[in-house]
Amino acid sequence: MDKQELIQRLHSLTPWQNQVEFTAQDWGRYIEVARLVQSADPDTVAAALDEFVREASAAEQTEYEGDSKPFILMRVVFELPERASANERRSFKGWSNWPDADANNQVNLSWPVSWEGGTPKLLSTYEGFEGLPYFAGTEYRHFLQNYPYRSL
Repeated sequence: MDKQELIQRLHSLTPWQNQVEFTAQDWGRYIEVARLVQSADPDTVAAALDEFVREASAAEQTEYEGDSKPFILMRVVFELPERASANERRSFKGWSNWPDADANNQVNLSWPVSWEGGTPKLLSTYEGFEGLPYFAGTEYRHFLQNYPYRSL
């Protein structure tokens, strides 16, 4: 898969908006694209993610739509712990409703996606963001170095 094909696939994904949940078809597209990411060259993936976010941020649509697609996708691609030390969390995007650590200083690194019985679900609706566009390629490389691919 080349960079342009991956960018086109990212455009096909449903953005994280104010809906409580994605449909089975929406999640199916995320899983399909996640499988492609897992089998693609990492340099191609990182370049496609960064170009996609640049294009989406420059478009007249709201920025979060572009940023949210690779953000949700990374939580499908990688097996991220849903209970981890807050010290493990790295922020590559300033979502305004990013949950604080619990009383035991634990966070869900997969937020806003949770997995139950091999099926993804949204834990939260989109509420906004602050700061710069999402550093999607950087987050992808961080996850690639620190977490395994999810078995899809």
